[in-house]
Amino acid sequence: MNVDCSKRIFLWSLLVLGTSCRSTHLEDVADPGLAITEEKWSLGNPSSVSVSPQTVMDLLLLPEEAVELIQRGLAKNPDAAVAQARLEQAFALWKQSRWSLMPSVDLQYSQARTKQNFIGLPIPGAENQVLSTQFQSYGLGLFANWELDLWGRLRAVKASDRAGLKAAEYDWQFYLLSLSSQIAKAWADAVIDERQWHLAEERSLQIERVVGRVKDRYANGLETSRGLDTTTLDWLNALQEATQRRQRVETSRRILQALVGDFPTGAESLLGALPVYDTGVPSGLPSELLERRPDLLAASAKVEGSRQRLRATERELFPRISLTGSLGSSSPELQEVLSPDYSIWQLAGNATQPLFSRGLIRGRIAWRKAAAQEELAKYQSLILSAFKEVAVALQADVLLREQLGQSDKMLVIAKRDQNQAEQDFAKGLAGLYQVVQSRQKRLTQEIQSYEMKRQVFQNRVDLLMALGGGWESPILETVSSLPEKDLLH
Repeated sequence: MNVDCSKRIFLWSLLVLGTSCRSTHLEDVADPGLAITEEKWSLGNPSSVSVSPQTVMDLLLLPEEAVELIQRGLAKNPDAAVAQARLEQAFALWKQSRWSLMPSVDLQYSQARTKQNFIGLPIPGAENQVLSTQFQSYGLGLFANWELDLWGRLRAVKASDRAGLKAAEYDWQFYLLSLSSQIAKAWADAVIDERQWHLAEERSLQIERVVGRVKDRYANGLETSRGLDTTTLDWLNALQEATQRRQRVETSRRILQALVGDFPTGAESLLGALPVYDTGVPSGLPSELLERRPDLLAASAKVEGSRQRLRATERELFPRISLTGSLGSSSPELQEVLSPDYSIWQLAGNATQPLFSRGLIRGRIAWRKAAAQEELAKYQSLILSAFKEVAVALQADVLLREQLGQSDKMLVIAKRDQNQAEQDFAKGLAGLYQVVQSRQKRLTQEIQSYEMKRQVFQNRVDLLMALGGGWESPILETVSSLPEKDLLH
């Protein structure tokens, strides 16, 4: 009877294990790789110059002052430390998953004192008494537990954490790249705003001198009140513009100081030299440059991580097989706990198969599958957005530099007109009004020229961001690219 029962249990176990090990139907999420086409962006005639990452980095032409600010911001900005801490968390999680494949071994020491009662035993002379005894025991042993990863569930978890580590690393690099671009733009804003402020102050001072002369003429009856009011209104407008530009200078200074990790006092003056872009972006930039964009690499790693998490959840439908064992000793005396005469050991294997929770697991599989599809869609959308950003920035670089050239020509003409007006005034061929008008035109045009330089510089920074970088820094040294044996150190 017992033999038949054992056979039935054995057959039922084989049936359950066989059905659970059946491969589940899974629509594999497509491996995205890095779907960058081999097309080239081209504006004008193709260039025969081979474009390297160093060539792209040289497109910005940052002065030493701006480079030092970027390096200081990467070292002192608290948000950079936050991004680095997230990377370290992902690294610790990956290390933890690596050890899940290994057996767990614990050393245990135990000491117990027990009292035992004997009730109802037919002991002569003690029928109405409760007899008891006390004893103590000491134990020392090793306890091991090892889950056999026959279906690859633990390996999938490890691969998922590995992908999470790479995604965190690329997110960290993308943040540093973004911080560098923000500092570069803030530096250019601070420099240009300060120069425009000085030009606006110069214009207000010139109009103030004109107002003084008009007042003298009005006092002598040579100017009407309407002319005085018109000149005064022009002066007040110029004064208001100068005040507004001073406010912009204070704001841009504080933004830059906060980005580099300093207290935003707004006291630091920046009058550095702006980069001059005599040449445009080389034609024929290969689209493979997008393969170094950290946000694309992070999105690709997140897709791989979601696929591995889906695979690990699928493997939860399979039975978990583990081995347990113990080796040690147990004795009533402490000095005998290491004696081989009191040694004990145990070795056992067990298999656990989910039965009534399979619906719950399949629900998690469906959720994981949808999450993987979401990550893939995000990755594809990011690729399209990257191509769009590069195309827009390349076209804008051509048009903005063309507008800057036109603005520079207009500035040359305005300066020449001012010089001619001043010479005619000295010879008595022109009045004071013509001189003032020519100076105002020159100052206005110079302010507009700086505004065009701002747009050209910001677009060049956006282009480098779209291409995946351009600043070299030892902080950008990767972690997950190191051999695994070095990662543990």
